[in-house]
Amino acid sequence: ALKGTQTLMITYDNLHAQVQTLEKVEELQKEALEAAKLQAGLGMATDTGVLQAQSDLLSSQSQLDNLRNLSNNLRSQLCLLTGWKVDATPEIGSVPAADPSKIDTIDLSADILKAIGNNQTLISQRHASSTKSTAAIDNRLKNIDVSEQQLTVEMQRLYSVMQQKKVLYDAANTAYQKALLAKGAAERQYDLKMLSRLQYLGAEAQFYQAEGARKSADTALLQAMLDYDWAVQGYVSIPQ
Repeated sequence: ALKGTQTLMITYDNLHAQVQTLEKVEELQKEALEAAKLQAGLGMATDTGVLQAQSDLLSSQSQLDNLRNLSNNLRSQLCLLTGWKVDATPEIGSVPAADPSKIDTIDLSADILKAIGNNQTLISQRHASSTKSTAAIDNRLKNIDVSEQQLTVEMQRLYSVMQQKKVLYDAANTAYQKALLAKGAAERQYDLKMLSRLQYLGAEAQFYQAEGARKSADTALLQAMLDYDWAVQGYVSIPQ
């Protein structure tokens, strides 16, 4: 139950953050649409720019509606799981960011042994009563060996997923840092009248989108790390 609630909380936190990010993007796109209309009215831009701005805004608004619905549904589920009424409005804090440096300290071989020792399915198999015939004992030991091998493969898979999510997180973080620099440059150029309002708003929107992508990558990495930790503690199903 705790593992499921934790996963739900992480998913909600990410959705809530995406809603906030997209709300900022929507506001910028509304302003960008007005700026595009103004430029078109002054003959400084074509109607194509206006149509593109309208399309971008409608796309964001559609995404925002979907994300809000998903976020509200998850919030209701969280309230029920934690003892609140479904329509309650408790303050839900943010989930801490992932700590990628912990991955470098992981000893997969040692963790596999821990997972084998802690896994509830294997514990049940080890303590299962059986007849004392040689065939029955051999069969039970064979089943335990197969389960241990399957759990080993699952641990290796979880470790691989964690590594993959870290690569994606690093890429998203790099993109965010570049967007942050671009945003700063756009602000300076706009102050110096070197950028139009429309160009400046585009840079702002790209920054918030990169920020949202980094948050999603961080959430995915955190979930992968927690899934691995739960497996080490014995809370993972052994694939059949």
